[in-house]
Amino acid sequence: MKLALLFSALLLAARSAAAPPQQAPAAVPVPASAAPSEPLEFPRAPGQLPLLVPRQEQLQYEVRLQLGPVDARVGTVRLDSRTEPYRRSLLRPGSSRADGQEVGVLSARAFGSYTVYTLDHRLETRLLPQDWPSLSATSNQEGTEKRRHELLLGVRGGQPGASFRHDTKHGAPRGTRVWAPPIDVAAPAGALDSLSAILLVRSMRRSGSPREVFVMLDKENPWEVELTFGAGQVLELPAGRFEALPVLLRTKPWTAPGSEVPAAAPEFAGPFGIRGDIQLWVEARTGVPLRIQGSLPAGPINIDIDIRLEQHAGTPSGFGPAPETAPDSQRASQPADGPQQLPQR
Repeated sequence: MKLALLFSALLLAARSAAAPPQQAPAAVPVPASAAPSEPLEFPRAPGQLPLLVPRQEQLQYEVRLQLGPVDARVGTVRLDSRTEPYRRSLLRPGSSRADGQEVGVLSARAFGSYTVYTLDHRLETRLLPQDWPSLSATSNQEGTEKRRHELLLGVRGGQPGASFRHDTKHGAPRGTRVWAPPIDVAAPAGALDSLSAILLVRSMRRSGSPREVFVMLDKENPWEVELTFGAGQVLELPAGRFEALPVLLRTKPWTAPGSEVPAAAPEFAGPFGIRGDIQLWVEARTGVPLRIQGSLPAGPINIDIDIRLEQHAGTPSGFGPAPETAPDSQRASQPADGPQQLPQR
């Protein structure tokens, strides 16, 4: 997503002091949770942690710009998770449910506006109990700029891999965009996209794993990512006061065995194109994401953004605000005992 143009507009506004920051957008209604239920466990390759998909969870975050004296809310991010019955063919809506299997669905939406720039960017990742694709990730950006891309991961002909395609204006009627031909990308079994990678942190907290190394694809670019945890601390957020752990990310370009290392690697980016020194904090017991900080390029400088949890529903039973007596550091560094249960709507 080209959030950089949005923040470029903010930069110009800050220089000229021509207009006050936009009011915070109206909060998206978040339904109340109901009875708890176990998350969907989505298996990966042998020896790899499965993903835990909440059956009905809604998380909402405020997005703030931080540039010198400017500290303005510029948008909202929604991160929702759910499960659906698995059907063997999406082309046959009336087909029967396949053996009681389920699909995990992760959806994220970033929206906001400032001056003449508007943004509405939607991501969706579907985790499917089939060989190809076992993961389908789509990105659809509307507003001032319009972009689409699709990433498929899985096993074809007994070999793991990926396919990526994006839209383009080349060869399209004026004012429209068409799909460019897909390209095949090398990827190992169990590779993830940026949305599903967020769920891996929850599996780490549940299993007690202190370190995980996996391959994540940012568009057509595969990265080797190492996740570890830092020292616990308490975060004050719009949603409350939470015991949190920083997630430490180490990344490097991934290449298939026997392939040449690229001479110039692209910059690593997370969801919505957030890049630079990405900082992620999760709730200490459950791994629910609480805060993301990163930067976006705007001309000759980088602009810092801060994404902070402000509403939540359907979260695991172990998730909740820190007790008032919790110290500001080195508090809950251990996962909750036993399986985590997720209330559903």
